[in-house]
Amino acid sequence: MSSAMPPATPINWFPGHMNRARREIASAIAKVDVVIELVDGRLPISSRNPLLRELAAKKPILTVLAKADLADPETTEAWLDAYIPVDPLKGEITRMELPGAPLNHDLSGGGGSLHPKPDGLVWCGTTEEWRGFDKETSTSAYQSILEGAVRLVPEMSKARLSLQTACLRPVTPDWLPIIGRVPGWDNVYLATGAGKKGILLSPGIGKSVADLMTQGETRLSIGPFNPSRFTPNGF
Repeated sequence: MSSAMPPATPINWFPGHMNRARREIASAIAKVDVVIELVDGRLPISSRNPLLRELAAKKPILTVLAKADLADPETTEAWLDAYIPVDPLKGEITRMELPGAPLNHDLSGGGGSLHPKPDGLVWCGTTEEWRGFDKETSTSAYQSILEGAVRLVPEMSKARLSLQTACLRPVTPDWLPIIGRVPGWDNVYLATGAGKKGILLSPGIGKSVADLMTQGETRLSIGPFNPSRFTPNGF
């Protein structure tokens, strides 16, 4: 005696919440002039939503590479066919809890810097090391930062470590940022290489790149930062 298998139940790989999101995105796109697509700089092709270009129809799409500092620079350069000489400069800082009266002023000199914050912690910095993409904190960096802090304020020897962090600063061969259109492209722009001044320079960098994208030019003086300065013939 044999029995037939029941018919297979079809599986919907596009469930209701995804279909609803698709409709909402399409509705939002209809109200804008430009679509900004955010992709992971480490995998810019596979991190794209394949439906975006269908939903955007003929509207221009601005693709932003997030986490580009974590991507393989050679792969990014090959993808764009462009030379982007940016290397990671590792830096570590400590956040210290100083007993007694708080510091009231920023102090810098003698190989150290102290920056008191509203929460009572003192940010102490900093180190500079060419260690590739290493973002691990180290005991040697802590000791170096502490020695610099103690030279400025001897009482820092009694401070308790609250947090130690490491970060990577994007640095170019001439220590100037790269801002502008990539040579050979009409719609690819670079805004990188601000080194240790990224937060400080970000308003101007953002404004100038936005101007270039929307108007083709900017009033801000960014000539020395043109990406073409690193190409063999300067263009």
